[in-house]
Amino acid sequence: MKYGTFVDSNVIAVTTTEEGHPLWLETRQGRDTVFLDCGTRRNGDRHYLELPRGFKTARGARQAAALMLGERLTWRAPD
Repeated sequence: MKYGTFVDSNVIAVTTTEEGHPLWLETRQGRDTVFLDCGTRRNGDRHYLELPRGFKTARGARQAAALMLGERLTWRAPD
């Protein structure tokens, strides 16, 4: 699967929810912000309307994802 929303993005971690929806953390060139983003449905809508959302740290983004979904997520490096 292709992760990342923008051409200048650098995906640093990916995970999948219990429902099978992909989530990833990415940074964009020239910014210190870490963005939490998700995949889209067949019609182009995002699985989670709250995303993308920016955070100061990757740890904060991971914690926010777990709180938002109410489940334990296992993050890994992208393929």
